[in-house]
Amino acid sequence: MNPCHPRVVQKSGDPARFRRPGRRWLVLLGCVAALWWGGRVPAQFVDFSLAASASPDSVSPGEAVFYSLFITNISGVTLPQIIVTNQPSGPAELVGATNSFGGFITNSDTGLIFTFGPMAYGQVARLTMSLRPQTSGSFTNEFTVFTLGRTNMTTNLVTQVGFPVADLAIGLTNASTGIFTNDLTTIGLFVTNLGPSAATGVVLTNWLPSAFQLVSVTPPDAATDFSDGALTWPIGTLAAGANTRLLVAVRSPQAGNFQLTAAVGGGGDDPNPTNNVATSTLPISAFISGGLAATVLAQQINPQTGLLEMRVLLTNQLAAPVPAVRLAAAGLPAGVWLYNAAGTNAGSAYVLYNFALTGQSGVELTLEFYTLEREPLSDYTLTPLGVTPIDLSTASTNGMAVTKQLMTPNGFLIEFAANIGRTYTIIYQDGPGTNTWLTVQPSVVAPATRVQWIDRGPPKTRSAPLSVGQRVYRVLEMP
Repeated sequence: MNPCHPRVVQKSGDPARFRRPGRRWLVLLGCVAALWWGGRVPAQFVDFSLAASASPDSVSPGEAVFYSLFITNISGVTLPQIIVTNQPSGPAELVGATNSFGGFITNSDTGLIFTFGPMAYGQVARLTMSLRPQTSGSFTNEFTVFTLGRTNMTTNLVTQVGFPVADLAIGLTNASTGIFTNDLTTIGLFVTNLGPSAATGVVLTNWLPSAFQLVSVTPPDAATDFSDGALTWPIGTLAAGANTRLLVAVRSPQAGNFQLTAAVGGGGDDPNPTNNVATSTLPISAFISGGLAATVLAQQINPQTGLLEMRVLLTNQLAAPVPAVRLAAAGLPAGVWLYNAAGTNAGSAYVLYNFALTGQSGVELTLEFYTLEREPLSDYTLTPLGVTPIDLSTASTNGMAVTKQLMTPNGFLIEFAANIGRTYTIIYQDGPGTNTWLTVQPSVVAPATRVQWIDRGPPKTRSAPLSVGQRVYRVLEMP
């Protein structure tokens, strides 16, 4: 029974009330106060409808959570002032906040405070805010709605904050033999995300020895930074199962066994950090000096290939054998390059005679030059340098057979089908009864769907073939 109801106040015959007449006046005074205050905002009728949401359900540190609240006045009367507070459970950065109803938004030590009103019965206010949690774990944001000092409704929104789990792995490749001082050589760096989640903030770092000179990187548009011997590549996001690579071209004027190290890391949790670092040793050798000479015997245009062929006599004037020889061509005129070069050293292309040259002996080499002038060269320098041989054996002999082979005045010609732009390595053995297959230096990039290649002997092969059937060829298409 309500003591402020008129029938209750005016009721007589209640001996208790009469025995304590002061009680009646206290009740009336309380009722007047209640009607004066409660008539404006009856506490028993104050009510809200609150709809709240957080999106997304889970984020990584650094990502924002978006909160949306809809507050509806269903009290039946006008509410003079509404206050909404929020209190996050952990450190978070405020990104932004809005209130469709107007009013004030202030920032306190515990969170935001939204203040607005008056709010008529049935009106709706939409509040939004974005927070960026700073730590992993369960992140709770508590929202509370007040009016007239009374807590009317509280709700908690929970978001899981965690790093993505991504197993990043790195591989490092480099030449194991045959690299000499000032040779241009390539270090291959391969990064793979083994999953299960996408990896964010992926960064590749490759530490180069102080003796190394960084020449270039591939792809050339990779946003790399090279400082204090560390080559850094911010890859960014790498999807689960995806991979990428960076090819680093370097040279060193010093000989030695150089340690290479590369590492990859990201912003997520990596369940297997053991494959985040790769190491390798790059051996760089010094040249074998003394006793070698090169004499040009003849120069002529090969009408079949259109290349200028230079016949050179390479001699070892010492008694001791030389394991292998490079013959470098330097100072070539503009627009002229060594077509059958096996590599470059300090900017000069060279051919490789990958076989021993005994003391007091010589061998003839054919150098092929591309030149538009189609005239014998005059301004150039040939420099022979002793080196250790490289391994020219092949891991696979399942190449395709050549479709044509015949002797010509310009050498032994073979022909094979090809895909334009693909690289092909030609392998050979002397006679069908031998088991040793060797690779030709250099490989061939197909300019057409059918490729013709001429074997004139050194430096492409050990010796010139003498007849059809004396040498067997196969062709490997490189990946």
